[in-house]
Amino acid sequence: MASVDTRSGNRSVTPIEATIYFTAVVAITYAFGGYLFSALVPEIRRSYAIGQDAIGIITGLSQIGSMLLAAAAGILAPSLGPVRLMLGCVILTVICQIAFYFSSSVPVMGLLMFLFAGAGPAAWVTIVVASQAIIPDAHRAKALGIMSSGTSYGLFLSGFLLPAVLGRADWRLAWLVFAGISGLALACIAWRLRKIGGLKRQLASQPVQPIGTKSGRWRSVFSSQSAVLVMMLFFGCGLALVPFQTYLSSMLQEGSGWSAQDTARVWSVVGISGMLGGIVLGSIADRFSIKWTLVAAFALIAIVVPASEMLAGNIALVYVAVFLFGLCYFAIFGLISAFLTQAFEPQMVSALSGGTFIMVGLGATIGNYLGGQIIEHMHGFTALFLSLSGCSALLALVASVLRKA
Repeated sequence: MASVDTRSGNRSVTPIEATIYFTAVVAITYAFGGYLFSALVPEIRRSYAIGQDAIGIITGLSQIGSMLLAAAAGILAPSLGPVRLMLGCVILTVICQIAFYFSSSVPVMGLLMFLFAGAGPAAWVTIVVASQAIIPDAHRAKALGIMSSGTSYGLFLSGFLLPAVLGRADWRLAWLVFAGISGLALACIAWRLRKIGGLKRQLASQPVQPIGTKSGRWRSVFSSQSAVLVMMLFFGCGLALVPFQTYLSSMLQEGSGWSAQDTARVWSVVGISGMLGGIVLGSIADRFSIKWTLVAAFALIAIVVPASEMLAGNIALVYVAVFLFGLCYFAIFGLISAFLTQAFEPQMVSALSGGTFIMVGLGATIGNYLGGQIIEHMHGFTALFLSLSGCSALLALVASVLRKA
């Protein structure tokens, strides 16, 4: 399916256009939401003398929001329509950005972060569903890989704008600046996609060749090998890949004596590689196989995670390691989602996509907690990073069992 008829005098929305618009949605709902809050935490704490315990409460609420709203989007997308729900997530993000300008209490910030963190995953669920109808199979892995790298594009932009804004005003104005950018992007996206016709009907009737399921019944889907393996992969991503990012800066600064400036550059490297990862790994997956591209990505992460700790004395080699991590990390979510769209009927993809974010959230919660315990009890970071490497290797094995897609 090459395009979607708009039932108007306008030309159809092409797969390339849809990829651009959906990538922008990811950038707005992720990079200009929860990630922007994380970047502004030092400024916010100085303004209101908020302790780290309060920040912990706020981020905890965001994790709950991520799981709940993603699950809700999976249920609502088939009935409300994925594009309509997607635009709603962007509107919610803009409203929260504006509300942050006026916020001054921990409960209000916690509520806003709850909504922020949920808008991104909810938007991604709708993007996966819409992509199944708009993006041809031959290019879907590449397209979803690019879309999943939207966070990196947004972080790259905010990395340039935020210092300039904070150099002239306080953190409150930053929220308004990004609300303005998000609002303009929303207007363009909504204008172009507002009259997509027949998308819900296409999602209901589009023929697919299910992999790993013999009927359309829910019990059959969730008991199928493919569904179980996908859930395991997303849980493992939260368990292994999120804690690596959580404790990377601490390992470099506290464990290896890096400066704050050198550590900050690490995240710039991750962001740049993330922008490339979607199109590189997606193109490989479209050319060869999603399954074996995932295997290679997880295997590479299993190598670079311990390497970043063992080679911490050499800044250049650590930059190479985190570059390779970023190249794989953001693309992985797009690749697994692409597999879902080829493995299941459209109505099932939305619910499964919502469930995957619950698994990521659970895995991340457990992984971050266990990571802190390992560091405390082992008095260092080596055991943790080796454990994360082992988990990544297991994920490569799980991916190798997937039916080819």
